[in-house]
Amino acid sequence: MDKLWERILDSLTDGTFAQGAITVAFVGTACTLVLMDKTVPDLIAYGATSVLGFYFGSQAVHQILKGRKE
Repeated sequence: MDKLWERILDSLTDGTFAQGAITVAFVGTACTLVLMDKTVPDLIAYGATSVLGFYFGSQAVHQILKGRKE
């Protein structure tokens, strides 16, 4: 349980939480519009793919750097 809190605090301090929140907001908006049979504006569609690419790229870098520290 202590490790869980440690990981949560780490994600809050290194910016991972903010990246995740922005990703969820963009992707959630796009998915909601699709499920409501509405047209997804290009800005949201492009933004969602850009944010997803940045998020997963950042996660990969964090894992690589974390592996080097250990």
